[in-house]
Amino acid sequence: MGGELLFPEEDWRPARERLRRAGKTAIYRRIAAGERIALEKRDGLNETVRAAQFLPRLAAGGFTIAGWQGGQPMPTGTLPRAAPPGVPGSPEWQEQVAAWGALLARCCRRPTRGRVHGLRSSTLRLQSQLEFWRECATPAAATEHTLRRWIRQAVRLRRWLHTVREADVCLARLKRLGKRAQGPGGAEPRLSAACLRQMKALERGLERRRRTAAAKLTEKLNARHQRLARLGEALAAVPTQHACAGTGPAMEKISARIVAAAAEFPELNAGNLHAFRCTMRRVHYLAAQLAPVDACGHRLAATLQRMQTAAGEWHDWQLLAKEAVRAFPKKAGAGSLAATLESQADASLHKALSLCGRFLRRF
Repeated sequence: MGGELLFPEEDWRPARERLRRAGKTAIYRRIAAGERIALEKRDGLNETVRAAQFLPRLAAGGFTIAGWQGGQPMPTGTLPRAAPPGVPGSPEWQEQVAAWGALLARCCRRPTRGRVHGLRSSTLRLQSQLEFWRECATPAAATEHTLRRWIRQAVRLRRWLHTVREADVCLARLKRLGKRAQGPGGAEPRLSAACLRQMKALERGLERRRRTAAAKLTEKLNARHQRLARLGEALAAVPTQHACAGTGPAMEKISARIVAAAAEFPELNAGNLHAFRCTMRRVHYLAAQLAPVDACGHRLAATLQRMQTAAGEWHDWQLLAKEAVRAFPKKAGAGSLAATLESQADASLHKALSLCGRFLRRF
């Protein structure tokens, strides 16, 4: 079999970039044609294992690596597949759990906007990974008990954080709208005087709600901090899961989730966009774990991030518009704050539906 792709006597990093750029065209096409591809390495076994981590789909295609043992070609089909990062029990997993515990401790002291958002995202990221790897493997009874307990507490923790996070989102959007309202060069505001008065009144109400919710959150977190910290230590100590021992099988399962989401949401609209966003957020967390070692995971994570940003912006404006309608039910006419926010939400909705629709049509 001819047509070997060689990188003799050169550092792996530029070679890796070439492979990344050629991934979908030259290399995958040649694997489909049954060709064997050789990567000559001068750094020996460790760098070869890194090559397997970065290009697991090449490993699945059956190719040889020159310079494996004393310059002898590696037999086809014996290339080891390293486990993807973030597998429970791995060093990356322990670092993530430790970062989650540190965020929890900081939120107990002072639940600022950044800490609340970070803890909520970190909790969902760990929860998504746990649920995913439980699908790939059947953990031992003791491990399964630890995972179930942590997931149950994670759901409760995110519910506690929700009210504070919603107030933070609304306040941030109001501040952003206030900056937009100012005309260029100190000109007159672009919003009506009534709208600006409603913005200030709504901001004061949201700040009061945020202070109350933050006080309740601090009380609940301090009451449960020791229990959550013990669960975090137990979670970091779970044994390594060996299922889905390569990024290739993991990407296949992630792709299957996207296909299932495309079937569940055949046509996106304002009524189901948020549910679709919540589903794809978990997929995004999983793809982001594979991004450092898999070119397909890297591209998928970048695409999902853009979708999450667009759909999240629409959801934030819609949430703030509902707050304005609730605060001023008799002042929702033209030029009001509610009407202004609804126009912002409509523009964001069109952008999000266009981006998400293009993505789903690929599946």
